[in-house]
Amino acid sequence: MTIYSLRFLTEDDRRLLLEKARHVAYRFGDVIVAEGSRQQALYLLRRGQVRVEHRGISGAAVVAILGPGEVFGEMSFVDHEGASAAVVADGEVEVDVIDSEQMNALLFSVPGLAARFFHSLAVTLSQRLREARELSER
Repeated sequence: MTIYSLRFLTEDDRRLLLEKARHVAYRFGDVIVAEGSRQQALYLLRRGQVRVEHRGISGAAVVAILGPGEVFGEMSFVDHEGASAAVVADGEVEVDVIDSEQMNALLFSVPGLAARFFHSLAVTLSQRLREARELSER
């Protein structure tokens, strides 16, 4: 599986991540991550598509659509805060979930993994921020 959002990882890094992950399937409309929830996990989208929704005064607004190879849950993983948005299955979805304890154990034990991982997340978050800004300016 190619993890596009974690582009600076090596093949060995990806293999290690997937070995530590648990595989979970969802159906259309299932809430994978609830907005505000304090789950401490990283989600790797294996198959299908998800909607990232933020609830505002006028209801839920879709702020992103993610597909296979994308990662989500990264903001809560990094800052240990509640989820900034909900993630909802937009059809049949399969994800690999790596809890924070497993992820942190890998980051501390594999030389160079932390640098490659956080570099990947920084680039992904930067791109998502730019996309959100472009959408807000329309």
